Amino acid sequence: MRATGILCGLLLLLVQACAASPPTDGAKAFVAAGVVLARPSPASLGRSVEAVQLITARRGGETQTFEARLSVSAEALLLVANDAFGQRLLTLRWDGRNLVETDRAGWLPERITGDNILADVFLVHWPREALQAGLQGAELRETDGTRSVFRDGREVIRITRSGDGWSGESRLENRDWHYELLIRSAEIAP
Repeated sequence: MRATGILCGLLLLLVQACAASPPTDGAKAFVAAGVVLARPSPASLGRSVEAVQLITARRGGETQTFEARLSVSAEALLLVANDAFGQRLLTLRWDGRNLVETDRAGWLPERITGDNILADVFLVHWPREALQAGLQGAELRETDGTRSVFRDGREVIRITRSGDGWSGESRLENRDWHYELLIRSAEIAP
């Protein structure tokens, strides 16, 4: 009974987050109202990374936690997300040109795609220059440990990071779509 409640809660959280985000063309994602991010290439990260993350998502009184594993090379980004019970939610591969969903839980609604999941990964981890080149309708500002996306002079997304973000804690607050992600990340040896 509890497992069903948690799965339903996660589904509700994902549906709420996706309801606010319009469909994209596959190479871009809306990250806030009127703000589009063209996905940067995996190579634009500037290095290879293997990381495991514990992500807590909060929206409208709902809180869900899941685990993600990220593998980034110059050729591709691979993201594998599992729910609290270890069941696969989503596997995404971005090769710099195409987003390929290689595995997806059958109970996830069709509207839930990897577009915004990857956009949040890029906003938290990619270099400022790669993001600014792909950001349309907004400005990216960065100070010590804080990265913000501004639209029309208003901060719509705020990211605070400890360390380099790959080892440590990051918090993403999307003020337009009213959700927050707490990301505890550990870089691991490949």
